Amino acid sequence: MIDYSTIKSLNIDLTSKCNASCIACDRNYSGYGVKKDLIIADLSIERITEVLNLLPNLDTIWFCGIYGDAIASANINEAIQLLIARNIKKIHIHTNGSLRSVSWWENFGSALKDRDHMVIFGIDGLEDTHSLYRQGTNFKKIIENAVAFINSGGNASWQFIPFAHNEHQILEAKKLSKKLGFKKFNLRRDVRYVSQPKHYKTGEPLNIKPWSHENNIGRYDGEELFGQNLQSFTTVEKSECMHLSLPSLFLTHTGKLTPCCFLPNIKIEHVDIESEIHAKQYRPQCLMFCGK
Repeated sequence: MIDYSTIKSLNIDLTSKCNASCIACDRNYSGYGVKKDLIIADLSIERITEVLNLLPNLDTIWFCGIYGDAIASANINEAIQLLIARNIKKIHIHTNGSLRSVSWWENFGSALKDRDHMVIFGIDGLEDTHSLYRQGTNFKKIIENAVAFINSGGNASWQFIPFAHNEHQILEAKKLSKKLGFKKFNLRRDVRYVSQPKHYKTGEPLNIKPWSHENNIGRYDGEELFGQNLQSFTTVEKSECMHLSLPSLFLTHTGKLTPCCFLPNIKIEHVDIESEIHAKQYRPQCLMFCGK
């Protein structure tokens, strides 16, 4: 049995809705279409409240789910208001950033300013390359929204996933992030490559390849952009897994409370998260996808 009083962090999949068709996303078929068995739904405020009531020592919330973009949820504003009212210390929201209006992002930044909160914008390149992987999004719209959020007091981070088609823009993107007021720039090297990527509208094959420095560790053209080589790991220590070190739980968009986002269909009563299966099979991938 899990001792709920020990849980410090909760990762929430607020919705299964998303305007993007990212090639490695679990909600589609290598970028094309939406999986037929995916339940399209927003997590209810009532269920969030129930789970919060179970976790008396919660201090961190991550909106970084499996299937959706939290900003696409009809309940995003109410969810944030609920968490602020509960005095949650840290709220981190992952988004592609291309939804909502500039005025909405201005209000969102005002609501989250002067607190230890962060919105992580997934921006994989500049205007000519960004949407090759993150299909269905618009670079100009994302920058407009991010700037509105930042200028109204919000803390923003630029997350960049390198590929062969955008690696030449890494340093330029980092410079732009500083100019626009992003607090952080993170280069995310991970497993977001699929063997047969597809165009989100036609289903035709795409030429999306890993970046040429995939096996490098720590630096790129003299810049300190990322940490250790996660792909060399076969196991991950307790201190390096958010669900063990914090410890943390995952709440699905359908309201299930589970051990982590790599075990979304298993009830927490039915698994030992420190088992050999999770430690040796799931966590290396988890760190590359989630990177918490």
